[in-house]
Amino acid sequence: MAVTLAPASVWAASAASGTSAAPSSSPHSQPHPASRAGPGANSRRVIPVNASLGERIYINNCAVCHGDKGAGAMWTQATFNPPPRKFASLQSREELTRERMINSVTYGRPDTAMMPFGSRLSDTEIAAVVDHIRATFMSDKAIAEAAAAASAGNSGAMPPHGHGAAGEKAEIPKPKPAPIVDADMSLPFPGNLAGDGAKGRDFYMANCFTCHGKAGDGEGPRSTFIRPKPRNFLHPDSRRTLNRPALFKAISNGKIGTVMPAWGKVLNDQEIADVAEFVFQEFIRPSPQKKKVSGN
Repeated sequence: MAVTLAPASVWAASAASGTSAAPSSSPHSQPHPASRAGPGANSRRVIPVNASLGERIYINNCAVCHGDKGAGAMWTQATFNPPPRKFASLQSREELTRERMINSVTYGRPDTAMMPFGSRLSDTEIAAVVDHIRATFMSDKAIAEAAAAASAGNSGAMPPHGHGAAGEKAEIPKPKPAPIVDADMSLPFPGNLAGDGAKGRDFYMANCFTCHGKAGDGEGPRSTFIRPKPRNFLHPDSRRTLNRPALFKAISNGKIGTVMPAWGKVLNDQEIADVAEFVFQEFIRPSPQKKKVSGN
């Protein structure tokens, strides 16, 4: 599935992006004694015990796209168009007033993958995460460190055309697609876990739908900005290959070369089984009535 991961779970507070307001009892802002964060009570993403409100919210919601250091997560640069805002830059500091950032977090940014957070975070929480971003990533020190890191990374870059002579393009053979093999749809989850589809629905509709769509057709509100496109669970190939073990593995490990994050870093095995069970029952093996309604 594609978070924030997120994927969706999942996913970001953009400077030129948006987040919004919700009750101050939001789970995204509550102190965690053992300090774990992310969707679900058993999140595996560790948050510093002394983290501020703004830092907790940033780690829970924004870091997956904007990066741990506010310079943009590497996986988003080739998959989101335009990519998420890099806060640690002189341009961002010049362009992004506090008011603009609060507006972006609240209402999102049109024509970008930045979603509104106004229905998930309160005004106090939005102000806290904006102030955290400004203080942590937009200072002289943070911008200088980001520039130095970028320069060090570029110094080892390969020539644009590889090892050949100047101007010569190396031909990289494209691998042939693997043949579609029908999966055994009766196989259980690893460890014989029993997924709870009702609980999985809640998580899917709060996170995964932004990429995969509420109908599971891969046409979520973020899908326009994502390459390759999110998985369409209604496609015949999906319905032939995505059994419970395959869904569990994909959700847990993510998919390299796509925006699908590894939810195993955030959810425990039972929570992953719950989401996978919902996808399996709702989209992969729906009841005859649901299949008829969807036109498949």
